[in-house]
Amino acid sequence: MQDMADKCGLSRVAYSNIENSKSQPKSANLIRFAKVLDVDIKDIIADPPEFKSLRFRTNRRLTKQEENLREQIIYNVDQWLKDYNYLQELLKMAPPDFPEIAEKDPVKVANKLRKMIGLGTMEPVTDVIGLLEKWGIKFHLSAFGLKNFFGFSIGQQDSGPAIAVNISEEISIERRIFTVVHELGHLLMHSDSYDQKEKDEMDSEEKEANIFAGYFLMPKEGFLREWEESKGLHWVDAVLHIKRKYRVSYKTVLYRFISHFDLDQRQVYPQFTQAVKKKYKISLKNHYEPLSLAEDKEKEPDPLSSYDFVEDRLYKMVREAYEKEEISLNRAAEILKLSLED
Repeated sequence: MQDMADKCGLSRVAYSNIENSKSQPKSANLIRFAKVLDVDIKDIIADPPEFKSLRFRTNRRLTKQEENLREQIIYNVDQWLKDYNYLQELLKMAPPDFPEIAEKDPVKVANKLRKMIGLGTMEPVTDVIGLLEKWGIKFHLSAFGLKNFFGFSIGQQDSGPAIAVNISEEISIERRIFTVVHELGHLLMHSDSYDQKEKDEMDSEEKEANIFAGYFLMPKEGFLREWEESKGLHWVDAVLHIKRKYRVSYKTVLYRFISHFDLDQRQVYPQFTQAVKKKYKISLKNHYEPLSLAEDKEKEPDPLSSYDFVEDRLYKMVREAYEKEEISLNRAAEILKLSLED
């Protein structure tokens, strides 16, 4: 025990409590255990989850430690989904049917879904999580710790649909919003390609999900109207104005700008980067998002922040179940991953 405790950076008492089931190990500790023992994390977890419809893919090869982190994330989401569904059944909450669209073209799917859920052809999406929760989609927001990884989704075969979003500090609100709709695109268009064992991303499906997300968040009519009304502005300011209006990243607007006017992206992106640096003295390196929804406090008296990208349905269900004396305070804390005092 002392040897394991030393290698894992824990006190002997803390390690002993974990080994004797007196306390639950944190995710970081499980990853350390797996590394010290040179095993996969699923080898030290009882009953590792087996999903039939999980899409958790990356476009690069993961290290052993990242593989273990991936397994831990899947385990955490499995526990969360079980608690979520348990509360729904306990409270007799029948979720609405997930929309089905018999179409594969991402632009047409985006337009049909907007019409189906009552969004106008120019209307921005102001609360993407609240909007999609009404259609039975469950959201898990967590800081994953995997670099350059934004989210994944779970299909209806595993009591979904559910979308998990990485809310690490370095990921902008715009990117989180885009991730939600990107994963929604996979759920709608690529349900037959969900497989827990498949880890490599498919470029064609990624491109389709990106196009769907761009058109769902910023419909063609809205983009053209805003671009027309911004004619008097410097083109950089027009891009930034539209991105704020539709709560998307500047790259989403640039992509639409390039595709609509049939421009060369190899020229446009560098020109935009240089123009922003010259006009605003801002570097767009390291995924910096100019005029971010979470920044720009001088120009926005009440700017959007991470508090505007929240999932509160689970908290609401826990409170309702506790007030109806269906669950104990201990169980409520356990589901919300909070201490009893919190």
